Parts: sequence; structure tokens; C-alpha cells
Amino acid sequence: IVISQDPPIPNPQDPESWKQTRPSSLLIAEVKTIMQTDNVSKKGYLMYPENADDVWVKRWFVIRRPYIYIYANQSETDEQGVINLASVRIDYKKDLEDMLQRTNVFAIYTNNNAYLFQATNRADMVEWISKIDQFYPVNNLVAPED
Repeated sequence: IVISQDPPIPNPQDPESWKQTRPSSLLIAEVKTIMQTDNVSKKGYLMYPENADDVWVKRWFVIRRPYIYIYANQSETDEQGVINLASVRIDYKKDLEDMLQRTNVFAIYTNNNAYLFQATNRADMVEWISKIDQFYPVNNLVAPED
């Protein structure tokens, strides 16, 4: 099950719908059942901040296109969340690692949210990034920046 909240989309042929949706800051929830595929691109543990505080938790992540599934552990029975990878932007910045005082950190940006992840080592981070976005220039990440 995927739950998302996006702003209402006005009907382009109906100018009145633009007036109705513009002043409203309400989000429309969309819930749909997603059938999992057996085609796994990558799976493994990553750390990520569960809340707005500084607590990072270890979770099991599985990439089954077009989603990345978040589980409590590798038994894959307790699903914690799902991120749609269809239109994400992935990013790595050394400055972000310095600010967080963590290494091997990368970010995924969706239309509604930003997610931070920490891999166990640089090679694992590069592999996660390349599996999420095959066009990301991972060659620039192979050697650590000074």
C-alpha cells in the first residue's frame, strides 16, 4: 500500500478549478495497493533519520522498481514505508556529510519529501546511488573527495 499526499491538480479545461485549488493548502491523500515484483535490483541495510531529531535507525531497504521498500529487518515482514522512485532526484554532497558529521550520506528528493540515507561504506553508497539512478555520474564518487 502506498500513501501519498499531493496538492490537488486543477482541470486545465476548467478555469474555475484553478480558483478553487489555488488558495487551498490542503493535500489530497491517495492510497493504492502496489503488487510487489520479484525483480530485486538491490537490497541491504541503510541508516536513515526516522524523525526530525538526530536519531538515525538501521533499516532494511529493497529496490523493486519503481519503488524502494523500507523494512524493519531483512525478514521483509514488517514494512515501514515505500518511496516511489519514478521521478526522484538523487544527490551526494560532501558538505552534507560535513554538516551531519557522517560519512557515505546521500539524499533522495521526491516531489513531496527529502530522504537522507547513510551506507556502511563508500562502495556501498555508490552502488545504492547507481541502482536508484542509473544516469547519476557515480564515476565522480569512486574516490573520496578531500
